[in-house]
Amino acid sequence: FDNAFVAKKRSFDVQKYKLLGPDDEITRKTRFDFLPVSNRTINYYREMFLSKKIAFVDGQLPILLFADGKLFGFFIFSQSRFGHDGSVYMLTDFIVPTSRYKRLSKLVLFLSTTRDIKRLIEERWMLRVNSIYTTAFTNKPESGKYRGVYKLEKRGDGFLNYSAPAGARTIKQAVSEWMQKYSDISKS
Repeated sequence: FDNAFVAKKRSFDVQKYKLLGPDDEITRKTRFDFLPVSNRTINYYREMFLSKKIAFVDGQLPILLFADGKLFGFFIFSQSRFGHDGSVYMLTDFIVPTSRYKRLSKLVLFLSTTRDIKRLIEERWMLRVNSIYTTAFTNKPESGKYRGVYKLEKRGDGFLNYSAPAGARTIKQAVSEWMQKYSDISKS
């Protein structure tokens, strides 16, 4: 009997949040909300939007991101795996792929570095957070997704480690920076 042929059953709870769609626009006046949820809640969206080949693990702080009440992004944080004082580890970040924006994932990354996210993490874990670390699994010399928001810290065999200062931006600054650099609309 070979365990390689047995698929891991992922537990999740079906959710009914409205998703950001191709007709929904993000502007400087858009209201952003962050909702901590259970792993079972975020696993529903992982099943829906991420590759079935990804062997994911549960995190300690899954968060849903909303733009004017419509779900568009996801974070999962855990306490640091690198042993840095004041750091947390972002296990995953992903988006609803039905958006009109080519680089919506960059907005999620900018928002991960906001004071609101820093405060949410600090209040949840009652610890000081100075930085966020994450890993991109690739053989490329750099990850286009993280470039410009996170700093490359280490290249390894099949992975890249990135970091960013926690609380470096307000939501307004994050949205403004994203709009100036990355808010181009997808061609249908």
